[in-house]
Amino acid sequence: MSKSCYNFIFFLNFNYILLDVNRYKHKELLEISNLISAIFYLDQDIDEQHELIDRLNSLAHILSNLTDEEYNLFKAWMKRIFKRRLPKEQHATFEDIIDKTKREEAEIMLSNLEENLKKFEAQAIEKGIEKGIEKGIEKGQKDGEFKKAIEIAKKMLQKGMDTEEIMELTGLSYDDIMRYSIH
Repeated sequence: MSKSCYNFIFFLNFNYILLDVNRYKHKELLEISNLISAIFYLDQDIDEQHELIDRLNSLAHILSNLTDEEYNLFKAWMKRIFKRRLPKEQHATFEDIIDKTKREEAEIMLSNLEENLKKFEAQAIEKGIEKGIEKGIEKGQKDGEFKKAIEIAKKMLQKGMDTEEIMELTGLSYDDIMRYSIH
């Protein structure tokens, strides 16, 4: 019994179409009104969160015309878009909203996404304000401590204390003592 050995060589011939989604104008993509145009529309570069909200709202009419299969593809793509644009701690919330909706509920999904985007944006702003306040307080405390050390250094110099000793007791540098205490 002889074994036959066949070697097959397959050549795959792919044609790649490279598309720059940012070259399309918003109006063009909305007029096309299909799955691909909706994905391109969301996938374009966006600077601000509110722009993403506006784009989601303008897709409502397109989503209502998609088949169930197309809608599921859109949802999968939308999850990828949100993963790229949002902090990790927000991913689960948005995936949950997207996963739970059916095609007939597209407008409800868009509304829920918008509401959560606004909520997270407000939280981010609040967090930024809190950090700014904390840094301001910290800087104010350091400035106050520095001014107090200068006052003490001035008094020590008036009492004839040695500069080395003043540096050791106040934590000020020689330059700081000379610059601020002489005036």
